[in-house]
Amino acid sequence: MYKKFFISILIIGFWFIGATHSFAQSVFSENPITMNYAENMPEPNTKISIKLNSGEVALNSASIAWYVNGKLYKKETGLTSIETTLGELGSSTTISIDVKDVFGNTFSESTTITPGIIDMIWESNSFTPPFYKGKALPPRRSPITVFAFPTIYNSDGSLLNPDRLTYEWSTREGVNINESGFNKNSFPFQIGSIAIISPITLKLYSEQGQLVGSKTIFVDYYNPELLLYMKDPLGGIFFNNAIKGTYQMTKSEVSLEAFPLFFDISKNTLGEVTYEWKLNGYTIDNSVTSRITFRSDENKGTARLDVLVKNDSRFFETLKDSLLFKLNTQ
Repeated sequence: MYKKFFISILIIGFWFIGATHSFAQSVFSENPITMNYAENMPEPNTKISIKLNSGEVALNSASIAWYVNGKLYKKETGLTSIETTLGELGSSTTISIDVKDVFGNTFSESTTITPGIIDMIWESNSFTPPFYKGKALPPRRSPITVFAFPTIYNSDGSLLNPDRLTYEWSTREGVNINESGFNKNSFPFQIGSIAIISPITLKLYSEQGQLVGSKTIFVDYYNPELLLYMKDPLGGIFFNNAIKGTYQMTKSEVSLEAFPLFFDISKNTLGEVTYEWKLNGYTIDNSVTSRITFRSDENKGTARLDVLVKNDSRFFETLKDSLLFKLNTQ
């Protein structure tokens, strides 16, 4: 009788142990381990850190093998994160893991990362002279327009249609609701009046409302500059050589043209700019345009020419420059 009772205890004990192991297997959720990386849209050829998280599996004591594009990258106990470098724009990198915990339970997970990019460019309507090779730069209190050109991929490697994205624009003052919305890939912005670089942030959302990319650019202001060019009756304006400081006269007459570089005006609104020319401190009558002709019957000495330029549409926007003529025409 005692033998039967002992055997019964053993059978019940073994059934209890087996049931406990089966219960442990069943408590795991479908995806007990998640793979995360900080960037919601990693850019091409950048280093990225991937980290494992789990509230169910003791990862610190588990054997973890990492694979990059099918090749073993590293295997180590408690290796919960790695760094790897992504490829070119549009190329996919697959990160996989095999995990085995101390109880012998095994888990696998993988993710595919396709780097994308958001190109953001801004455009200013400030004035530049003809044949100017540089970019029009914004002065203080001037408007600019920012354009976004996203190249973003789905997890399956397919390209997201930029016309089907929602654009959320924000500045230092917060989200601009009026200029944000579906397919609003341009953003008008006013440069501030104080010496602070302006951040402009764009967040992109898919049609399902998922954040698929973000980027911030910083737009600085620039001080306008007055440029003086010599104008020849036959050759026209010599835009290849701005005159600064001192000008050596070789003729008894020279014509100059003034251009207010980066003034907050367009080429079609130059009429809003007024000019005041002075010779040796005295205002030259009837000289209110951008062009002046300086004549001298002297063949020696110097003369000082000053010009003041005002933007009538913008209070306090003025420029001035001075030029010292050396009178030596012989």
